[in-house]
Amino acid sequence: MEVLGVIGVALIAVLCIAALLFLVLVAMNIIDLSKVSLVVLAAFLGLVLLAGAIWAFLDIVDLT
Repeated sequence: MEVLGVIGVALIAVLCIAALLFLVLVAMNIIDLSKVSLVVLAAFLGLVLLAGAIWAFLDIVDLT
């Protein structure tokens, strides 16, 4: 069960880094939000929500 916790934390870290990178690219005007489709924004929001769900699961379930 400890391996599941490590994998979950690693997945949360990757998703958070991807979210921060996306926000930085938008802030630097490298990614123009007017040209980004709603599908891409929905997928990005889904990844952020997935990270939150994994975080909540790991917080509720004691994996130690």
